[in-house]
Amino acid sequence: MFTVLNKLKYRIKKEVQRIEELYDANPSNELYNAEIYGLNLALDHVLRAEAEEYTELDKWAEEYQKGKEQDELTTRNRARG
Repeated sequence: MFTVLNKLKYRIKKEVQRIEELYDANPSNELYNAEIYGLNLALDHVLRAEAEEYTELDKWAEEYQKGKEQDELTTRNRARG
């Protein structure tokens, strides 16, 4: 999933650069400015989605580690007997 999000970020940034070049060549065309704004909004949504996924992954890793530590403690207690 993170690969897909990275590809989206890359493509959006490249498109913004391309449109900025067009806008520099023709600054009277305000549609370029609006398109850049929209792409930056889309990029922001992708960044937020990525941050949410990293947060969920961190939560999962913490729960996994807690479970693993609990299993190790239980195993040690059984071995002591």
